[in-house]
Amino acid sequence: MGGPCPVLLALLAAALGSGPAPSALWFLENPSNVTSSLGKTVRLRCRVRGAGEPPEMGWWRDGHPLELADSDQAQVPLSEDVWLATSQLSIPAVQLSDAGRYRCWARAGGEQLLSTEAHLELAGLPFFSEEPQDLEVGVDTPFNLSCGARGPPEPVRLLWLRDGAPLNSLQDPLARAPSTLLVPGLNRSSSFSCEAHNARGVATSRTATVTVVPQRPRNLGAVRRGAAMAGGDLGAGGQRGDPPAPLHRPGMGGARGGLGGHGAPGRSVADR
Repeated sequence: MGGPCPVLLALLAAALGSGPAPSALWFLENPSNVTSSLGKTVRLRCRVRGAGEPPEMGWWRDGHPLELADSDQAQVPLSEDVWLATSQLSIPAVQLSDAGRYRCWARAGGEQLLSTEAHLELAGLPFFSEEPQDLEVGVDTPFNLSCGARGPPEPVRLLWLRDGAPLNSLQDPLARAPSTLLVPGLNRSSSFSCEAHNARGVATSRTATVTVVPQRPRNLGAVRRGAAMAGGDLGAGGQRGDPPAPLHRPGMGGARGGLGGHGAPGRSVADR
């Protein structure tokens, strides 16, 4: 049986030689999808292997480069001209604006390679944007308290509580976030809070203490002692609790002079 045909071998060699050169970079690990809650720290990681010079690495979000990204990179030589490089993107205290599509890029020897997309989604317990605050109010004085919360996921519904007892239901218009609770007045101090509900669970706001304080007296006026005596209903002392008015005696001055003959001016209650 004869060996392989020389013509076929030549054609095969020509076909292989005319094909594209193998890439000097390839991804060993692509970033993974992440679902997180507001305020948490999120990390995305990718890993590449390259031949030749050590690769550079970076990140994109929604097709735009992250110039100021907080990323750590490590390069480990596997041989004289083969490298293993890893990049980890950290997003501390993740916010709604951080959600999106992320890709890792690697570049070496004039070649750039992009990873597959990783989606960062935010979903968790509601996050409070406003919470009820402590107040001091007078007896039966109207006041209001505010509470606001958001997801994702939406919708978020609010439940108000006074001293631990609910004041509304999640179906009431008052449950729509943000919400303002109108209180017509209290005759004793109480505590108020609100619960935020969404598909992931329930979050509770801080507790606000509303302290009822005595109201200041109103419509007070000064009363002259002479006017009170003229009324004839408070006795010789003018107002109740005042000492008796001095009696006029001969030799101590004229009847108009009072003490020493000089007219003594009247005093208001506020002067005492």
